[in-house]
Amino acid sequence: MTAMPSLLCALTCETMPAHPLMVSRPDDGGPKQISAPLGNKVSIPLLQAELRDQIATLLQLIAAVQVVRYPWMTMDGLYRVIVTPDRHATLLANEHLLEAIGQSVAMHVNKKSAFAFPCPHGIVVVLPLDVIRLALAPDTEVERQYGLTTVWHELAHVHALSKQYFANRRLQIPVDSRICPTTIQAWHEFFAERHSHWPGFDTALERHLVDEAWKEFVSEPTRPKAAHLLVRLASAHGRVPTHGDLGTCISAFPQVFASNSLIKQWHACAEALEQACVTIVESGNAPDLVLLNQRLGNLADGLMVPHL
Repeated sequence: MTAMPSLLCALTCETMPAHPLMVSRPDDGGPKQISAPLGNKVSIPLLQAELRDQIATLLQLIAAVQVVRYPWMTMDGLYRVIVTPDRHATLLANEHLLEAIGQSVAMHVNKKSAFAFPCPHGIVVVLPLDVIRLALAPDTEVERQYGLTTVWHELAHVHALSKQYFANRRLQIPVDSRICPTTIQAWHEFFAERHSHWPGFDTALERHLVDEAWKEFVSEPTRPKAAHLLVRLASAHGRVPTHGDLGTCISAFPQVFASNSLIKQWHACAEALEQACVTIVESGNAPDLVLLNQRLGNLADGLMVPHL
């Protein structure tokens, strides 16, 4: 099915009614009814009513697990979740919303996965139907993990993006001119990965993405390539279990951290990421990213030194 553009636009899409969920904890005296965490903000422009209901229920259950794991995490800032059978068409249908925040279709068109972005009404999450299929009816365990963690990842983005872009109940673009886009992206990817990983889930994809970013940087040692590598490192730091050890990424990617100077600079970045995470969890406010911005800049300088 190819959905009409109006059904793929966050402002005009049809949404599904939300039904209460029944949850049960072994130590909580039996099943209890809770509100569906995503409310009536889910849009699934598909003809098959049964499939729509299955997907809607799955998303509400996945969101419920996220909220149970992190009770401080809210979906209040969510505006729409769009499950799309045509990612490109959804991009085009929301082009005006993306342009309003300084993004373009071209920035997203070569990617395949889910994404989230702020609009004047709240956070919009776009979930390709192929990703949902992996969570709903996977062929392998790897597919199941990818589907589940992708949804959790985007829901974590809802919390962090709403804290950053709606601090005064109004969309703020840009947030802080002192902070470079790489720092903002690194922070959000770290936060989303930290709160979408389930103990025991595989981390091969995140390691692969760092390795690929490193190869791209080595073949073309430019500032943009270094920035992309930093985002991938921050993301991996969020996903790879650290158990309090900020050196996990150092041991995982020895090709990147080939000098004591780079190791020291990464430690400083990891500490800033962890502190930012503590701030948003404990205070409920978006963290000040000035320190992280400075330290990521230092690491980028360190990466570039051998190539100057």
